[in-house]
This record gives sequence, C-alpha cells and structure tokens, in this order.
Amino acid sequence: MAESLRHKFFYKQVAIVSGRFFALEDGRSEFTLGETRHEVGKAGFSVYRNPEEALFASPPPRDGAVSIAPRTILKVMGWGDSTELPGNGLSFAYICPVLNVGLPRGYLGSR
Repeated sequence: MAESLRHKFFYKQVAIVSGRFFALEDGRSEFTLGETRHEVGKAGFSVYRNPEEALFASPPPRDGAVSIAPRTILKVMGWGDSTELPGNGLSFAYICPVLNVGLPRGYLGSR
C-alpha cells in the first residue's frame, strides 16, 4: 500500500449522462462537484496524478449509457490510504470532485 496522502488533487475521467457525472468503471457511481464520496468495502475510487493520465489510462466504460456518453475530466481531492493501480493510477476511499476540467479540443466531451 502506498503512503497515506492527505487532501491532494488528482483527476478522474467520467461520463456525462443528463448533466450528471458517472464513473466509467461501473456506470452507477455518481459524482457531484463539492460532495465527498466514500467507498466502503470496495477497492475505492480510481484517480490519476494528472489529466493526461486520466484521459489515456482510464478503463473502458461498461455497457449502458456511460459507454456512449460524452466524457470529461474531474479534478478531485483524494485522501486517506491510497493503493497503487496499474497505469499510474491510485485508489482512494475518499474523493471530492472540485472542478470539471473538460477534455482537450477534438475529444467527445463537455467542452
């Protein structure tokens, strides 16, 4: 397990469905700017150290609405114990989205 990181910023690619943000990993976990999410009993929420890693290392979306939905990158605070993931990712039990960063021009996204 990686060292405990406290309230540092990370990035997460999400799907946008009806103006709401959903995790690509399961299509059900919803994120709202300014609201803390706590994942109990699972691996936590996957995040990346910069927007480029989030864009290129995020897992392919599950079937359903998130598989064809526009995407964006959220800047999130992550804290508590972290676990290293393949592809330079980290997993945190606590995250709080703070900003919709968007995607680079030319990508199917929010901006």
